[in-house]
Amino acid sequence: AALSESANQVFLGFTYVAPSVLESVKEKFSFEPKIRSPRRFIGSPRTPVRFLGQ
Repeated sequence: AALSESANQVFLGFTYVAPSVLESVKEKFSFEPKIRSPRRFIGSPRTPVRFLGQ
């Protein structure tokens, strides 16, 4: 029971934190006008690594 309780707390933490993280990511993307379509990053195997490196 204790194990599932702690797991539930972890999931609650993620559901609470995730929205703010997504907002910060959206802000970063909005400040990058050069990025036209995020689909290009998903389609290209190289670009995500370079983008994360910056």
